[in-house]
Amino acid sequence: MPMRTVTADLPADLVARLDVLAGRQGRSRDDVLEEAIEILISSEEQAYQETLEALAEVDAGELVPHDEMKEWARRLGTEAAIPLPRPRGRD
Repeated sequence: MPMRTVTADLPADLVARLDVLAGRQGRSRDDVLEEAIEILISSEEQAYQETLEALAEVDAGELVPHDEMKEWARRLGTEAAIPLPRPRGRD
């Protein structure tokens, strides 16, 4: 994969922590940064996709009534626990 250089200003204490981590792992600072950025971006992309999916469910009316969620939460961790309510379409 082609590589490009990116420059970023980071707080000195963060760079120091980065250097400690890279040294402990026997890796270069660049390798650690590349992995960290990949993990962050992948996580944010997944969260964004899940948000779009959730909004589509809301738009389609696939909702759990608030009072059912409150009752589920109230019973959570008790002997009277009930299954998690399932979404259903608009009535």
